Amino acid sequence: MNDAECADLGLQVLAAHTGGLVKVTGMDIKGEINDAARDANAYYTLTFDSSPSDRPNEYRDLQLKVDKPSATARTTYGYYANT
Repeated sequence: MNDAECADLGLQVLAAHTGGLVKVTGMDIKGEINDAARDANAYYTLTFDSSPSDRPNEYRDLQLKVDKPSATARTTYGYYANT
């Protein structure tokens, strides 16, 4: 990915692409920190066996789907397969 621009590396973009919570509204910093701390305490760890890649550092998209309308799931958008 040699075409990255500064806007692609902003904190909000990096947070969203790695499954983080993006809080950019309001002026209640204490409340937003408390929300983020509560959010960080609720998580699952999922693993899977991926197929071998055709070439080193092959990028692969990830999608996580849940069947609960009230649930919000965040995850990284993808990963680089090494083998």
